[in-house]
Amino acid sequence: MLKKIILLIVSNKISQIDIKFFIFSFVLTILNLIIFHILSGVILNIYIFTFIYYLIAICLKFLSYKLFVFKEKFKYKLVNKLLKYLLLYLVSYFINVEYLKLVTIYFDQPLVIFQLIFVILNGLLSFFVIKKLIFKY
Repeated sequence: MLKKIILLIVSNKISQIDIKFFIFSFVLTILNLIIFHILSGVILNIYIFTFIYYLIAICLKFLSYKLFVFKEKFKYKLVNKLLKYLLLYLVSYFINVEYLKLVTIYFDQPLVIFQLIFVILNGLLSFFVIKKLIFKY
């Protein structure tokens, strides 16, 4: 698997933007999961702590992608792109909350484990939406 990824990078089938996107996504996902774990231990209402978590995650990720991954100027189509980004994560939020409610019914495991699964699956889908529809690369 690692050899295939290295071959894709060397053969230029994975762009520098893709690599930066995945690196920033990985680092921000770890940070956001730590925030999620802390909030879920402090705030018992699943809607409230997930909403706060999403606000923090959305701001961190949007600004990181805009400024560091896609290297756009801060004000360049800011409102348009931010609204699209918020819509993507609003839909994701509702799916996430329902998913977490379901897993708490059927499983007696820490929520952060199920959140990690959701973040990975959601991240893969979001990558294509963010890259192609929001930042248009």
